Amino acid sequence: MRLPHNGSLVKFAGVFGIATAGCCLYVEKRIQISYRNREYYQRSLALLKSYAPAIEVLGEPIKTSRLKYMDSKTNLIKDGKAKLKIPVYGPNGSANMFMWANWNDSKQYWHIVRLDFQVKDTGLRWTFYKGSDFTNEEEKDKLPDSETAKLVWIKRTIE
Repeated sequence: MRLPHNGSLVKFAGVFGIATAGCCLYVEKRIQISYRNREYYQRSLALLKSYAPAIEVLGEPIKTSRLKYMDSKTNLIKDGKAKLKIPVYGPNGSANMFMWANWNDSKQYWHIVRLDFQVKDTGLRWTFYKGSDFTNEEEKDKLPDSETAKLVWIKRTIE
């Protein structure tokens, strides 16, 4: 029995390696598209794009970066609950949006429970949206409105 030449093995390994890498990239792209097409992701992003301090910090248009779906500490969808850390950016800077949502069985939709905005440069983070399912009404009343959050952001950048 004759053994294959080393050149043939190298060619086979190269072709197989390129095919494997291509398959991995394709699967990664499909997973990213799957996350971006989900209802809670789309609704959260729409809320962020209408939030004045986010527009002030990031500029327009606001876009999303690649979601790190393997990080189960910040990105988890399980038992009717979703928690995501969505990287966002614009012409003026970058930030993270943290999203929590619950599946509502009776109404058959995802309810956005809370959205946080964190500026990457300063680490400043605040909640800019809480849905009606949030149970702590006292804390909900203490949320900064757009103008208050904007003033906090401006004051922090000046200091």
